[in-house]
Amino acid sequence: MNKIIKGKKPDCLDETLEISWDSFRNDYTKQYKELKEIIFSEQYSCCAYCETYVKNKSHLRNIEHIIDKEYGKKYVFSWNNLVGVCLGNCNRFDPENSIGLVHPDNLHCDKYKDEVKKGNITSLLKVALLEQCFFTPLSAELKDDIFELNCGTGKLDVNNHLDDEQKIKAKNTIDIFNLNNDYLNNHRDEVARMFFCTLNNLRKSNPRIIKRFIIDWIDPNGKFAKKGFITSRKFLAKKACEKYNVVY
Repeated sequence: MNKIIKGKKPDCLDETLEISWDSFRNDYTKQYKELKEIIFSEQYSCCAYCETYVKNKSHLRNIEHIIDKEYGKKYVFSWNNLVGVCLGNCNRFDPENSIGLVHPDNLHCDKYKDEVKKGNITSLLKVALLEQCFFTPLSAELKDDIFELNCGTGKLDVNNHLDDEQKIKAKNTIDIFNLNNDYLNNHRDEVARMFFCTLNNLRKSNPRIIKRFIIDWIDPNGKFAKKGFITSRKFLAKKACEKYNVVY
């Protein structure tokens, strides 16, 4: 989960609208599409929760309310309450990503959070959700080192250097959004394997450009952007810098 810094509210979003979100999406089609493009642009075309890259896939992207819109009108069109998310692996139009799904175990992001909200997972997790005892991409205290990448499995681990309260929130975050399901673990593992394979090849053939590779690797607009998972890529880059004494 990468921290999102919201930019200036776009002109296409009127925070004073007195209509439902569904009406806005269906009746203000032009403004809704423009808003979605702006939101994903400031997120480098990645899902706010799992960091999957979803550029040029409008049918696979949604706008999510961090604080559920049912909690009051002020949250429905609040610019600082809106982020872009993927479809949480539930998309019937994307067979490649839906093969072998076991509902709801392999859902993630807001789709899994909805299952938590309904009480379909565990009551304790529902309590954590309702009490907002978890991190979001807009949380002031969210940092890159909240989670660590397990390079052998692709799983996200809670950083042991966090204090007890942060550890609980970090663990709840993983569980509420199901960020350690097989689908996401496999994709993060592929990213890690690619990184180490490329790094090893460079070490043997052209070690002088290792620094350049690492800089490109963490550039959210760079040639590796389509790999998504920017915080995992940052974690890998940090480990490589420590090993090869690279400063960037």
